[in-house]
Order: sequence, then C-alpha cells, then structure tokens
Amino acid sequence: MHYYTTRYLFLTIVLAFTYLSSLGQGSEKYSVLLDVTVDASAPSITIHFDFADDALSYNVYRKEQGETSWGTSLTTITSGNSYTDANVKKDVIYEYFIQKNGDTGFKGSGYVTTGIDVAAMHERGALLILVDSALHSEITTELDVLMSDMAGDGYEVMHYEVRPGMDHFAVKAKIQEFKSMHKNLRNVLILGHVAVPYSGTYCEDSYWIVPPDGHREGVGNHCGAWPADVYYGVTDGNWTDEDTVFAGTRSFTENDKGDGKFDQIVLPGKVDYGIGRVDLSNLPKFPKSEVELTKQYIQKNHDYRHAISKPIKRALIDENFGANATESFGSNGYRNFGQIVGKHNVNTNDYMTTTKDTQYLVAYGSGPGSFTQAGNVGTTDNFVANDAAAYFNMLFGSFFGNWNVSNNFLRAPLAVEKGGLINAWAGRPNWHFYAMALNQNAGYCTQVTQNNTNTYTPGNFTNQIHVALMGDPSLRLHMFQPVQNFTGVSTDNGTKVDLQWTQHDDADGFYVYASKDKYGPYTLLNETPYDSKTTTMKINAPRNEFAYIMIRAARLEETHSGSFHNLSQGSIVKVENLVNTSVETLNQEVAALNVYPNPSEGIINVNYRLHSGNEARIEVLNMQGQRLWTTTKVGNGIQKERIDLSSFAKGLYLVRVNNSSQRILIK
Repeated sequence: MHYYTTRYLFLTIVLAFTYLSSLGQGSEKYSVLLDVTVDASAPSITIHFDFADDALSYNVYRKEQGETSWGTSLTTITSGNSYTDANVKKDVIYEYFIQKNGDTGFKGSGYVTTGIDVAAMHERGALLILVDSALHSEITTELDVLMSDMAGDGYEVMHYEVRPGMDHFAVKAKIQEFKSMHKNLRNVLILGHVAVPYSGTYCEDSYWIVPPDGHREGVGNHCGAWPADVYYGVTDGNWTDEDTVFAGTRSFTENDKGDGKFDQIVLPGKVDYGIGRVDLSNLPKFPKSEVELTKQYIQKNHDYRHAISKPIKRALIDENFGANATESFGSNGYRNFGQIVGKHNVNTNDYMTTTKDTQYLVAYGSGPGSFTQAGNVGTTDNFVANDAAAYFNMLFGSFFGNWNVSNNFLRAPLAVEKGGLINAWAGRPNWHFYAMALNQNAGYCTQVTQNNTNTYTPGNFTNQIHVALMGDPSLRLHMFQPVQNFTGVSTDNGTKVDLQWTQHDDADGFYVYASKDKYGPYTLLNETPYDSKTTTMKINAPRNEFAYIMIRAARLEETHSGSFHNLSQGSIVKVENLVNTSVETLNQEVAALNVYPNPSEGIINVNYRLHSGNEARIEVLNMQGQRLWTTTKVGNGIQKERIDLSSFAKGLYLVRVNNSSQRILIK
C-alpha cells in the first residue's frame, strides 16, 4: 500500500477510535456467531448460525488444521440457518470459515475448529517456566503444584530461575538453550517481573504513523516502543536497535539507538511457541503483595484444572465501541464465544456488575481507555473491589495494551481471587481463541494470533510486536474431575506395581503413564484405555529403583465445537523399591537428537547418540499424541536411521526417540 494512502487510512482509523466510542454495540453485524453439532455415525459436521436480516448469502470454506489456504468455497447458502458437511472423516481436525455477504457490500466472518471423536492428546510437548528469583524462594511449594499440574496435563516441565538484573538478551539465550535440547518446546510461562523486552518505532516509522491504540503525538503521546514478550518466541528473526523515537512518547516508550529497545513493529519471523506472562508486581491498588497474589493465581489455576472451581459456561460481551466495515472490535467476542459455550449462551451485559457475583467462563469488554481502565467496562479499582473476573478474558481500549505500568488494567484481572486466569488486548489485531473449544490451549491460540496475517480475519496492526498473552499459556477449557485416592505399591519383590483408585463415575476409561521424573515426560503404558469400572490394576515395574506413575480419566467430550477424547488432570504417585525385569526405554536416555530435513517431503533422517547396549524406541506421533509408526533399535554411540514417511498426510508430526523428541513438518 502506498505511504500516503496508508497515512490517510490510519488517520481515519484514529478518528474512528474516538467517534465509535459513543455508538455502543454493533459488531455482531460484522461477525458470524456459530456453533457446531457432529454425528459420529454418518459421519457429518453441521454448522449452525442465524441467517441475519441484512445478509444476502453465506460462503462456507474448509481446510485441515495447520493449512494456510482456504481454497474455493464449498457452498453458498442463501437461506436456512445451518450447513452440513458429510464429506468428513472421524479423528481429523477441520477448520471452517463462514463468510457473511451483506446487502450493502459489507462482509462478516466466523470460524470454528472442529472434528469428530478426535483422539486423546497424551503429550503436549515441553514447557519452560521462567521464574523471577525475587519470587522463587517464596513460592517453592506453589511452584511444585503448578509444575505437577502441567506435567499431569501431558507436558514435560522445567523451570529456570531468572536472577536480578538479567536482561532480555540473556533470558532469550536461556530459552534458546532449552529449545536446543527440547525440540518439542510448545509453551513458555513467564512468572513474575522477568525482563520485559520493548520494540517499535511507532509514529517515527513512515508506514506505521500511529501506535496500536491510535494515540500519536499530541493525541495521548503513546508513540515509540511497546512491551514485546513476543521477542522471546521468535527464534529466527533479525532484531535491530538503530532507530530513535522521542516525539510523542512517554518516558517508558522512548526508543533510542543502542538502548536495548528494538526497532521492529512487524515481527521479523514466526513465533515458535506460545508465551504467556503472569506478572503481578507493581499492583499497589491490590491489598495483597506480589508473592500473595502469585500464590493466589497458582491456587486458582490448580482449582480450575482439577474442576474444583466451576465457572458458568456462558459468554459475556460488553462492547462500548461501535462497529463499521473497517473495524468491529466486539467481533472478537462474537467470533470466538459461540463455539465455546454455544451461540445461545452468548450474552451482552455490563462486565463488572455481571462478573462480580457470577463467574462467566469467557468475556469480552471494550471501551475508551487509560492505563487503568476501559470506559464503561471498568477500572482496576473495580477489580480490586469486586475481587472477581471472568476466567478467560479479552479487554480492549486505549493505553492499557501497554501493560508494563503500575496498576495496569490488562494485568489486573489476574490478581483477583475469583476467575481471572487469562487476559488479552483484543481488537488490534483480532484474536483467535476458538480452537480452545476443541482441546487446544491458550498458548496455541496466542501463537496463531501472533503469526496470522491473512489466513483468519486479521484486523489492523496484525502480526506485530505488542500482541501478548497475560496468563498461563498451557490452560485449556474442558476440565473434569481427576482420579481420586490414587495409590501405588511395589509388590512381587519389586517387579510389579499394584495401583488402586476410587471409582470414577464420569469416565469412559483410564490411561496409566510412567516417568523417571515427577515433571515428565510421561510414557503411556496402555494404548487401549482400561475399563471405566476398573479401580485396581497391576503393572510391570517400568524402571529400576523408583518411578512416578500417573493415571488420567478419559471421556468423550461433546462440545459446541465438535467431539474429542478428553483427559482429566493426572493423579501422580511415586513408587519406590522397583526392579525392572525387561528392557524398557523409559530408563534409557538418548542425546543429540537431530531430525532432518525439516520441513521434509517425506524422507527423514534421524540421528541420535545411544549408550552402549541400550535400546532405542523410535516413534512418529501426530499432534494429538497418537503413535503412527514405531521401530526398536539397539546400539552404541551415534545412530543414524532413514525413515520413509512419504505416505503420511501433510502436516506437523513428532519424532520421538526414548526421552527426546523433535517436531517435523511434512510438506
């Protein structure tokens, strides 16, 4: 786009940001509120929506998850409130794009990630927690709970203590070091006030002449650099520090050459994993200290994962900007919430008065803002007084998207006692959380949003440095009660383990796993789930000396987005005095795993180092944790295998050799 055209476009957007604040609701016109039912016997997927009075037609597009192109329309709908696709398979994840065509030329959009009886996701990859050392010694018990919970949801979890004065360059180096050893790194949680990267030359850049909230020089002075946690997630990209911005800035957004604040506005590369931050420092309006607030967050995180706290499965939209064909901020609610709670459970109401006494699962609120408020939605003081929020939030307004300031409104929901697990500044650009309705986590959706340019309705300021998640990126939506009273005892001279638990009335079956480390990774021991009425089990000792044994309940989860085999939070017990009588790869480490080429057209090389006489089990799994191919090798030193996967469908896979794994893309 030509510079002058861009200049006038963004000046128009800035003016609209002020003008629209008086208009109220309206984004539903530019959205498609939808939900889904599936039929496993047919099989078929039916998308439900309400044919709007101002619509002429709806186009339906479909692709498989991970693809970037929608191709041609499957159909055009000119009447009716649903579309049924019978050309589908079970255990395949599809995405649909529904485009609304209006009678005055405008368009609306809706998306859904769906599937029928999608396989259980046993493994979710590696997760790194970066802990501020000022917190670390105060929250050791709580950190153990958090890491155990994450391991109990299929992650291999490690943490790293970030020392005082450690800058963002050093922090990123530690992440890169971890990633070099854990190719399957999926999420990074920043816990505490770990170094905050800054990037951006907003207003000085000839293309981006206003910052994301529109407040250029003389109109709020929010130019320059914004917080950029996304820097930690871009593995391959050139970050420069050559430009200067002082005009229209505040003290913390000034950007000078060589000051450690980067120049980039548009991301210089792809974000490789989901990043979330729980930083409850510098919130003096709350009566509790940072340590107390962090402990409280971990406890409510635990209660949510274990279905102790049970938010109402409703959605709330409090939109105080209007909408037009250029921007419709409230669409972030309408595009995401029907798939999560059902389109008839999406309500419009006042955010603060509604969430004070009723904890909604998801909510969206927008209004003209400051660093501590969104107009007609609420203030940080309201969060303090109510001590409540929705569990998963999107809030939008001026200024508070720049979250590294005192009593910031974007971080404030995480500090309340009831709810407040996730928050995102959603409107510039649009956020895409609907995949959480089909068992994905918040970090995955953050990564999709950050990398999106035009696959999904982007909104303005897409693919930029300011897009960040406040909260735990490993959280997902559909939690149910874990197995209770789980115990394990070594028997038969240590060669067996007797497991016992209380009958679970809400389970279709059980899976058992083992690990040499409490925080994973855990190896699945039974490919087929144990019967739902089972309460005892005897297994072979999975390794010598000791093992951590985990059990997870399984059930078929039927949601407003489709159906999938859901797993409860894992219950873990340590069993000692074990004698392993077989060669088990659980006890045998490999090193220097390298899978190449990546991407590949199907032929891959797998190199790794094995200790003398040890056995290596080489496996290829899909992203749901299903084992698709396996072989066993015995060797010593550097091992090289050549594997033909050319018959596999295009997409992401996990290559695992004993304790090491790496993601690959078959193109």
